[in-house]
Amino acid sequence: MIAQFQQNFGINSTKPLMQEDLRYTLEDFTSQGTSYSDAVEIIKYALTIAVAHQGSSWSYVKGIIKTWLGNSLFDMAHIKDYQERRNKPKQKYGRYSQNQRKLAPIGVKLRLRKQLIIQVNYKKD
Repeated sequence: MIAQFQQNFGINSTKPLMQEDLRYTLEDFTSQGTSYSDAVEIIKYALTIAVAHQGSSWSYVKGIIKTWLGNSLFDMAHIKDYQERRNKPKQKYGRYSQNQRKLAPIGVKLRLRKQLIIQVNYKKD
């Protein structure tokens, strides 16, 4: 896994602190019942996401993993489902919603308003 990190981020050697942090990250997953091999795959998946988003640091990868841990995602199936939902285009709400009924153009509203004013004035006379 360290070799994959070095290859993806162009680093010749990883710092001992980063290697230790990587071990702690693996322990975070294994302590929740994830097998060691699944934890390694999860971290590789985080590396893949980081590379796809031009995240070129271990901090970026740690941020992705921290999000997963914070959402209690400890297996690959739940993580992939979370990523799919996260990357899904968001539905627009409010004024520009596709489900909103069509409104009359402004010009039509003004004409209707003028007719109403004329009718009101006509009835008063």
